[in-house]
Amino acid sequence: MKKRNILLLLAMGLTLCKSEPKDEKAEFLKKEKEQLTKLYQSLNEGSQAYSELEKMSSLGNRMTATEQGTKAEEIIFEKLKEYGYEPRFHSFPINIWTRQNASLRIQIGGKTEDFNTLSFAYTPKDSHIKGRIIDVGNGLPEDFKKHAKDIKGNIVLVNLHVLDIKNYKGGNPHRSTRVLSAIAKGAIGVIMVNKFFGEILATGTVAKDDKLVKVPAICISFRDGQRIRDAIQSGDDLIANLQIQNNQEMAEARNVIATLPGLDPLGKKVVLGGHLDTWDVSSGAFDNGIGSFSILDIARAMKESGVTPHRNVEFVFWMGEEQGLIGSKAYIKDQMESGKLDEIYYYINIDLDGNPKGLNTQGWDSAISTIKEMGNRVKGFHKPYKNVIVNRPTDSSDNVPFAVAGIPVLRMLRDIKEEKLKYYHSNKDNFYLIEEDDIKNSAIVMGMMTFLIANARDWDIKRLNVEETKKFLTERNKHWILTEANHWKLRQTLESGKPGGSIEKK
Repeated sequence: MKKRNILLLLAMGLTLCKSEPKDEKAEFLKKEKEQLTKLYQSLNEGSQAYSELEKMSSLGNRMTATEQGTKAEEIIFEKLKEYGYEPRFHSFPINIWTRQNASLRIQIGGKTEDFNTLSFAYTPKDSHIKGRIIDVGNGLPEDFKKHAKDIKGNIVLVNLHVLDIKNYKGGNPHRSTRVLSAIAKGAIGVIMVNKFFGEILATGTVAKDDKLVKVPAICISFRDGQRIRDAIQSGDDLIANLQIQNNQEMAEARNVIATLPGLDPLGKKVVLGGHLDTWDVSSGAFDNGIGSFSILDIARAMKESGVTPHRNVEFVFWMGEEQGLIGSKAYIKDQMESGKLDEIYYYINIDLDGNPKGLNTQGWDSAISTIKEMGNRVKGFHKPYKNVIVNRPTDSSDNVPFAVAGIPVLRMLRDIKEEKLKYYHSNKDNFYLIEEDDIKNSAIVMGMMTFLIANARDWDIKRLNVEETKKFLTERNKHWILTEANHWKLRQTLESGKPGGSIEKK
C-alpha cells in the first residue's frame, strides 16, 4: 500500500512537471496578446505617421550631408526624445556628390534643340563631350554586344527600365550596371530614357560606391527619348553635345538611432530600419518618407503602449542610402569592429513600401513558417492584412549589408497603386502621393511584426557563417553582391581576424 502511494505521488509529480511549461506558455501568450492589443490600439487609433510626414515635407529634400539633410536628422532626434527615448547619432564619413548644371543639345532635322535633363549622381565634376548617339535599347548584355562596334567613342542612348520586363527573367538591371557596361564598351557618355509618360526626370547613383564614374550620365523624359529614336530610325545621324558640372567633397552624416529596452539578459536586438535621406530633386515622400515615418510612428506607439518585448528593439533612420547604402554599411562595419554583430537577431527594412499585403522572408527558408504564423496573429487584429508570404531576396536597399553579414532579413509586400512607382527618384516624388491609410497600415503591420519577432523567446534562428552566406547569395541569384557592389568587403573584414562577430570557418 505504501509503495502504491509513493508511485501515485510520483505520477502526480510528473504530471505537474509536464503541465508547468504549458501553464508558463499560456501565461506568456496571454501577456503577449495583452501587449499586442495595446500596441495595436496605439498604432490604429493614435496614428501620427501621416501628419508627421506632412510636417517634414515642408522642409523639402533631405539629401545626405546637406543643410536640409542635417536638419532632418535633428528633427527625428528631437521627436524621439519627445516620445521618451534617449536617441543617439551614429556619425560616418561620406564622399558626397551634389549637382550643379546639366545640358543636352542635339541637332534634329537641321534644327538645334535643347532637352530638359538631369544628371545622375556620382557622374564627373566637369565634363563636356560631343559624339554620335547609339541606341542600345534596354541596355541588356545582348544589346551592348549587338552594338559593340558602334559604341566606342560615342554616346549611348539606353532605357532606364526594361520595357518588356514581364518577358525578361533577369529582372531590371540597376542603372549603374548599364553605365558600367557602356564604359566597358568605350562609350564617352550615357543618356537614359525614363519609361513613364510626362516630364518626369529621374536621378539616382550610377556608381557602385561613393566614387565618381568616368563618363557623364543623364536622364531625359520618355517623350524626348522617343523623339530622338524616331529621328534615328528615319536615318538621321544624330550628334549630341552633352555638358555637366557637379561637385564632390568629403562630409559627415549621421544615422539616428533609438532603443526600446527588452528583457533579454544577453542584449540581443531586432533592428527596424529605413532610410530618411532623399535625393535633392523632391521631398522624397514615397522614397522613403512613407517608410521612415512608419518607423517613427512604431517607435512612438511602442513607448506609448508600454510594451516590453523579450529582446531590445533598435530603431534606425539611415542616411546615405541613396549614395550606395553608406550609412547602413558604416553601421555594420562598426558592429563588426566592436564585436557586437552577434547581438543583431533580425533586421526588418522598410523602403518604398506601404499598405502591406504580406511579407518577404528574403530567401530565409527557415523563417517562412514562423513568419507566417506571426502574420496570422497580426491578421487577427488587423483584418485588411492578407498575410501573403514570398521568399525572394531583394537588393538596392539597406537590407543588403545585413544579409551579407548573414543576418536574417524581413521586408513587406506592398499593396500600393503601381502608378505611384513612376515617381521614384524623380522630381515629382512629393507628399501628394501619400494616402493616409497606406502609411498607417504600414506602421500597424510592421510594428506588430517587429514586436512579435523581438518577443519570440524560443525561435532559434541563427546568423549564417561565411560559406553559408556565399552559398545563400549564389543560390538565390544574388552572387553579383559578392563581386560587383563592394558589400562583400564588409564580410571580408570579419575574416581578416579583426574584432567582430563570431564566424565559423569551414
